Amino acid sequence: GLVLLAVSVGTNKGVLGSQRKLTRFAHKESLMPMWQRRARLDVAATLVIWLLAVSERIRSTVEHAASCGAQGLSHEGVVCILAFALSSLVLLASACGVLSICSVLTLAVESFCCNVAERPDHCEAVYLWNLTQALLRSSSASIERAFLGLQATFAVTAFTMFAEVVGSASSEHFHPSLLTPGGFIMLGVARIFWRAATVTDMCNRVAPLLNSMTFNEEDEFDMARQHTVEYVTCSAAGFYVCEARLNSAMVLKGTYFLAVVVFATASRVIE
Repeated sequence: GLVLLAVSVGTNKGVLGSQRKLTRFAHKESLMPMWQRRARLDVAATLVIWLLAVSERIRSTVEHAASCGAQGLSHEGVVCILAFALSSLVLLASACGVLSICSVLTLAVESFCCNVAERPDHCEAVYLWNLTQALLRSSSASIERAFLGLQATFAVTAFTMFAEVVGSASSEHFHPSLLTPGGFIMLGVARIFWRAATVTDMCNRVAPLLNSMTFNEEDEFDMARQHTVEYVTCSAAGFYVCEARLNSAMVLKGTYFLAVVVFATASRVIE
């Protein structure tokens, strides 16, 4: 738990700096009400996951202590629960910050589409998209360390849980319920991967939207529209992590791999 706490605190600076910059952008584009609504939902979901993880940790710790013949929780058990509660709260708060930033990035893409649909001008569309993609790249770069820290924590937690099952499944003191709190924390962190991939997916749908518009009615082939579509496509905008463009296909492959690990772990427990 203390390791997770150190990782989370060390990666929060980029998230806070990016949020201040995006707050100014949201005020300018009148996106604050929608962003605040989505942020409240993310905070509520994060708190529910954290409460479930902590309550399950308390229950499983008490059950494990009772099975070992102990009368109530020891001081060591109480300290472990408090450390888990504190570190998991800071970890999920970091994940919630990344979710909030990804939400305003999707709103920025939606705002661009609405502005172009209202005023289908070729020059203005290129200018607005240039600003939008610059915002996407700078924001994803500023939270890159936080994203990698959460990704590393997710991977280490999954590996630790799998190693615990493999090494202790045959022990009479092993209880699968002890792994449930970690599963809740992994669920809370895993949301950032899908939310970040959503940013890239929305950028991929901008070019088809522009291709359905008309920028110059006098031109039969509408070269202005073709130029705008090519500009948006070649810009390859999206959410980047270490110069890698994160999309749903990558996240889906990771989900498949995790499903295999979970199935193998469950099979080991059942045996």
